[in-house]
Order: sequence, then structure tokens, then C-alpha cells
Amino acid sequence: MTSLYYTATDSAYKAATSCLFYFSNYQAKAKAKRALVLATVPPEWLLSDEIAAQFTESSGNSVLAIINDPAVVGHILSQKEIDLTSKYTSTELLEQLKSREITSEELTLAVCKKTAIANQLTKCCTELMFDDALARARACDAHLAARGEPLGPMHGLPISVKDPFNVPGYDSTLGFIDNIGNKDKLEQSTAVTALLQLGAVIYCKTNVPQTMMTVDSDNNIFGRCLNPSNTSWTAGGSTGGSAALIRACAGNISIGTDIGGSIRLPALCCGIYGFKPSAQRFPSAKQTKPIDNARRGSGNLEVCSGPMTTSMDDIELILKSVLSIPNLDKIDTEMLNVKWRKECEYVLQEKPLRIGVVVEDPEVPLHPSMKRIIQEACNKLSSHSGIELVYVEKFPSLHASFKLCYKFYSLNVGGMRKKIIAGFEPPVKSVLNLDSSFIAQDLGPKVTTVSQLQDLNGNRFDVIAQWNDIFNVSDLDCLLMPGHVGTAPPHDSFGLPYYTAIWNLCDFPALILPFGAADKAVDTAKYVVPREKEAYIRKYEPETFDKGIGHVQLVCKHLDDEKLLGIGKIVDLVLNPRAKV
Repeated sequence: MTSLYYTATDSAYKAATSCLFYFSNYQAKAKAKRALVLATVPPEWLLSDEIAAQFTESSGNSVLAIINDPAVVGHILSQKEIDLTSKYTSTELLEQLKSREITSEELTLAVCKKTAIANQLTKCCTELMFDDALARARACDAHLAARGEPLGPMHGLPISVKDPFNVPGYDSTLGFIDNIGNKDKLEQSTAVTALLQLGAVIYCKTNVPQTMMTVDSDNNIFGRCLNPSNTSWTAGGSTGGSAALIRACAGNISIGTDIGGSIRLPALCCGIYGFKPSAQRFPSAKQTKPIDNARRGSGNLEVCSGPMTTSMDDIELILKSVLSIPNLDKIDTEMLNVKWRKECEYVLQEKPLRIGVVVEDPEVPLHPSMKRIIQEACNKLSSHSGIELVYVEKFPSLHASFKLCYKFYSLNVGGMRKKIIAGFEPPVKSVLNLDSSFIAQDLGPKVTTVSQLQDLNGNRFDVIAQWNDIFNVSDLDCLLMPGHVGTAPPHDSFGLPYYTAIWNLCDFPALILPFGAADKAVDTAKYVVPREKEAYIRKYEPETFDKGIGHVQLVCKHLDDEKLLGIGKIVDLVLNPRAKV
């Protein structure tokens, strides 16, 4: 049996993960790291232990029910601070900052206080940078006062980043015990450089899974990140901390990464917006990677960096701001030299917007709730005079396509195995679950020769060509489809990311928009998962998924990022006539 991490006959690894950690002090190292981070939080910014105890991974309570309630958080945040962190998009806050209606310091202070609460209840953060963030905010205010002009397009705006983005003075652990204390070895990530050049304030880094390759943001250092809507549901992964943070109103924008759905899956789990650009469009260099010395020349799938936000306005803000930096190709020499192309943004014309609808892959059937949500989205869109829907009946198998993705992921697994062993720590449950999945048994022989690698890339190009043909033959502007079989599932039961990983394989930009919700009173159709698929498709129980936030996924062809943004704004206005989540 082939596994992403080890084989069933690899007795050395199994022995390491079952006994070495027993004699190690990994728990003490993790506890010390957590204490170091939490020591930066003023005690008066935290809720009582009695309140915090209500939010556990099995309680099923909603952080959203209290996070903006003055009766609960009013001793920490003023009403103005609650409003600053819950009522406005970042686009709106920027106008207030530039007009001096508010200062960066007061906005950043409000966001930091809210972050302290969100992290206390959901474990969404890995590094808290409150002192540095407030100092940066004061510097932004001083610049504006002295010169009468903002520091940059994102002047004084608080933005968070996922843990692998390196910020000087802070670790990038990626959920590995072995990475604790690595801050002095790290070089500032290019995305961080870009954000600072734009005038942003970076205030925290967010939680991720051990290995960064599962859909549950859980590790032995910071624990499991919880979903603010319902703490019994997964927040998704691998950018789960960012999704939980901004869903809990502790900032509006976070920068994540995506190699199989790691921006989009947490976005759909938590009910926010997530944009995976085409590879090398958004700065991604100088991150800490889960695999040391990965074979970049193997033609592996590229990790894409991109934004997660609470509104489409803020998706537009961050993409346009970053990709309009004049010297961006000098900041990140691994990027394509393709700046933001306003002329490529989609706007409604006399010719209707043609959306190809992929309802589901029969091999990976949707939950009754998700199938209804997709149909309701289509009903709303079809009522718009400027939109035409074309149902796509034939397309490449998502199951077969994910097997190709899995082989690419498996090209560089040695570093993950060594990282876990080096920290003398056990794999978390979601990592172990990957080994029992049906896909691991069904994968076939590992890629061990150049000719096999050539065949793998050839199969990938065939899939890309088939999807391009679907776009071209039907004259489609974009695709609409689910991002997963359902809404956020319970912890450690997500299954495999068939509906998102396909667009990493093809390198097509993709966007998640929140829409609709599961309803146990309506979504009662019988849902049967064949026994051989139970390991990678979560069974459906109406009660378990009730009120889970729905979504749609929009997809455009390679490098059509500007077009996708424009279409996303149009679709969002039809589906979600509101300012922000």
C-alpha cells in the first residue's frame, strides 16, 4: 500500500512514531512554546476561564454568538472597537484611515484585542505580534501626520499571514516540534515584504496542520484550530487558522497558501471568501516549507499564495494592490512578470456571461444539502438577464485526477517523515487518517523513474487540455461547481479534496464564495456512500451538518485571474447582496 507519508511495510517509521515520542519531551517543548506566545497577551484582553471552557472541539458552540456581544466582551473592547472589527470591510476602513477619521493605532489595537479573544477560543494563531504591530501602526500614523499622505495603498491596515510566511523575529513551525526556535534561520518572505511596502500592519501568524498536508489544522504545538461557527466542525486546512481568525471578526484579510485547496477549503468550512490565483501570480518565495530540499525540478504542483477575506471588495483590494507594486518582480524573482491587467477584468456586456455548471462528479457524490445549495445558486443566477448557464455533463474524472495530484504530492515525502521523527513527536490523527484512505490503496506504483515522471506530467497535460476544450467548445467564461461534497464536517473526517485539487493540477485560478446553508428539515434525502469509498467521502447526517455554511466555487482558465475577479464580483452581487460576512 502506498501512502503519502510511509508504506505499511516501513517498520522503521512505524516504530519511530509509536515509541520514540514516548521517551521524548515533545510535550514540554510544545507547552513552553505556547507559554512564550501567550505571554505576549495582556491578561485583561482575555475572557474568563469559565467562558473559554464552553468552546471545545466537542461542545459544538458558536464563537460568533459572543464575539461581538458587549455583555461578554465589553470589558475588553469598547463599542467603537467592536464596530471597527465587525461592521466594515478593509476597503471601507482604508478610507477612514486615509481621511484620519480613525488612526491605525486604534484600529490595530481593536484587531489585536479581538485576535486575543479569537485565539483563546479557537486556537487560530501561532505567533502573536501585538507589540510590533502597534509600533508599526504608530509609525504609519506619524508618517501620515508628517507628510499628509498615506504610507501606501494599504496604509495602516492590519493583515495576518499563514504560519509558513516568515516574519523577522518569529518562528515558522508549520506544526513541527522540530521547527520550534527556528526564527533566526529564516529570511523574510516576499509576500511579507510586499505587504509592508504597501503600508500594511502584520499582527499575527495563523495555525496550520502538522505537515501542512491535511484538511484539519491540528498539530502537537498549538493544538486544533476550531471553527467559529460551530466548534465541533473542522475549520479546514491547511490555512484553517486564517479562516477561523477572520470569520471571528479579528481582521478582514489573511494571506494563505494553496496546493490542493488549502485556501478554498478553510474558506468554505468557515463561510468566508478565498481566492487561489494562478501559480506565480502572487508572491510566494522565501516561505518555510514542510519538505526540506524539495525537488523543484520534478515538475511538481506549485504552491499558490493568495487572499482570504470577508468580502469580495477586499479580495479585489489585496489582489490589485499587491499585483500593482511597480517592482514586484524584483521583490519576488520566482513570480511571473505579469502585473494586474485591468483591461482583463470581466464586466457585463451585451453578450451574456456564460457559466458552465458542474453539479457533481458521480464518483464523488454531493451531500443532499450541497446539491440543493448548488441548484439554488443556479436558480438565482439564471434569473439574471445577463447570465447564461450551460450544464457540463462530461468532464475528466475528479477521482482519477486526484490520483495524479496524489502522485505529485508523493514525490517529496521524505522530508515530512524526517520532520516528525526529528521532533520525537507522534503524527496527529488527520495525518494518520491519510494512510487509511482508499486512494492510498488505489494509487498504483510510486513514481521512481524519469520515464514515469514524464508519463505523470503527460497525463496532467491531457487533463488540462480536456478542461480547456470544455471552456472553448461551449464558449464558457467560467465554471461554477462545489468546492467539496458538503459543508464543514466534524473534525478529522473531511475526506479528500477532489473538487479543489483538480484546479491545482490544471493551474486554473479558483474562488470560493459563501452561499446558503445546510438545513436538516429540508436536506433529508437518503445518502449512501459505497463501502469502498467511506474512507474518503464523509457520510451525511442531517443533524451533524445542520446550519453548515454553503458555498460555490468559480473557476477560470490559466492566468485569467483578473477575469475571475470580475466574474466573482458579479456572481457575489447576485447570490449575496450584502457588504461582508
